Formats: sequence, C-alpha cells, structure tokens
Amino acid sequence: METGRTESRFLHPRIALVFSLILLTACQFFGTSSPAAQEVVTTLALSTPPVVVTPVPSPQPILSLAEKEALALEYYMTNGNCELPCWWGIVPGETEWQTAQLFLDSIALEISTNQESQFDQFFTANIYLPAPHELSNREELFLFLTVRSGKVVVIEPGIPHTPLPSNRIYTVAEILKTYGRPAEIKLDTYGYAHEGPNPFRIALYYPSLGILVRYGNYADFVDENVVGCIQSGTGFPVLWDPINTLTFAQALNGTRGLGTFGEQYYKPLEEATEMDVETFYQTYLDPDTETCIETPAELWMDR
Repeated sequence: METGRTESRFLHPRIALVFSLILLTACQFFGTSSPAAQEVVTTLALSTPPVVVTPVPSPQPILSLAEKEALALEYYMTNGNCELPCWWGIVPGETEWQTAQLFLDSIALEISTNQESQFDQFFTANIYLPAPHELSNREELFLFLTVRSGKVVVIEPGIPHTPLPSNRIYTVAEILKTYGRPAEIKLDTYGYAHEGPNPFRIALYYPSLGILVRYGNYADFVDENVVGCIQSGTGFPVLWDPINTLTFAQALNGTRGLGTFGEQYYKPLEEATEMDVETFYQTYLDPDTETCIETPAELWMDR
C-alpha cells in the first residue's frame, strides 16, 4: 500500500530553482541540512558543507501563486527532509519565531497572530497557505504555531480537506516503523448512531519524542461493536519540544485550549479493546494489514 510519501514528483524548472533556493535558505535559518541543500551548497561553493550558523535573514524571492502552491505541496509531502518533531525545518524549542516567520512569509498567503503587542511573550500564530487542488479541494492549508519567549514551542499542521490517497502522509505503519511503539494509545468514538457519519478517532502518543499523531475515520456498527479502520488514513501530528513534556490532553489539543478535541472522552486502548500497545504495534506495523479495531458500543454511550 502506498503511503503517499514515495511518489516521485517533478517541478517546472523555474519552480524547482526557486524551491532549491528557499530550501537552502530555510535549512540555514533552522540549523538543519538536508541532502538537497547540501547538494546546492556543494555545487555553488565547490567545497565541503559550511558550518551551520545563524545568518542575517536574507530577502526571499517573490513567488507566484502557482509557485507557492508547488512549494507547499513539496514541503507537505517531504517535510523538508527533516524528522518529527521538526516540521518544514522548524524545530520546537529551538527555532526563533522571527526566523520561522521570515521563511513562512515566502510561501504563505497570510500570517496572523493573537499577539496584542510586540512585547507579548506567549501567543499563537496562524499561517494560511495556498494548496493545489490535488492536496485540498478547498485549495488551502493551515499551520498553527505556539510561540513562547520568542521561540516556536508547539507546531500543529492543519488537516487538508479531502486529500487524494496518493497524498496521504504519516500513515500508522509509517509512524510505527519510524518512531517505534507509542508510550500510549487512546481512542474515541460514539456507541450509537447520530446525525451524520460516526467518527472513529485514535491518537498515538510519544511524550519523550515530542510527538502525538491523530487519526480519524468513520465507524461502522457490527453486532454490538463499533469498528474503525485507521491503517490507510493520513496522520496529523502535534509537535513540541520533548524537554517540556505535554500531557496527553495538552498534546491532543495542540495549539488550542483544553477541551477543544474532547480529551475527556478518549479511553486507553487496553481499556476499550482487546489489544494492548504491543499487539497494536505488531499488527499495524504491516501497512497491508486488513485488521480493524473493534470496541464494545456500550463503552461509548456517555457521549
């Protein structure tokens, strides 16, 4: 089963050149160095990769809407070649907000914050990005950041609206293969039919890594059980500096306040199913598994 991260993509030459320049600048800004950026440095400097320093921010090129969409899609699919909890070169607890803002300004349509004055030390930034129709049929993508004392401390990528299967990222199998067994797994659903499709949600929690990944799908009722299949869906991470551990409830809600995602309704995997974390890990490490999660409907009547 394709995860959506291995699909080969080719950009228009002009877009490819602009992307290379921005990727190089971003990696210098964020203290990361991807293979693509190293190749550009080697080509231009004909020397070994330089020591990474924090440079004075360089002006960004002016991009067309199509170029911004291409870059947003490329970063969405590759994460700028950095591993979670890094996101697009932004590292929670390390990257300065001003540095991240300079980079994001080059591809965003709009950036807004709830900062009341320049002296506010704690605020949330909302980044509105253009997206090609193949990524979101609303042609939009959001990124939410929490900033404390001038540094990005929490990153919450928004969920694209109905992405194509080929654009799915961070599937359960991919997360398990890359980051191992979660410390905790919790799920949430309804035990009865209500207006609209029944949601089935699950979250993988890695507090020591600063990662929580949310998955959502629709549930079916089979006999007296609620059944959800989450193995092929896109995962949506919440990322933070692991030095400052977030509780499950804090991580689930990301940049929003407690209660936003109903953390009080989530139940531990072991309590709600016949699986434990190890069984879940061994089962869903296989991307082709057809096993779905079953939970007794009577457990979810309090919704």
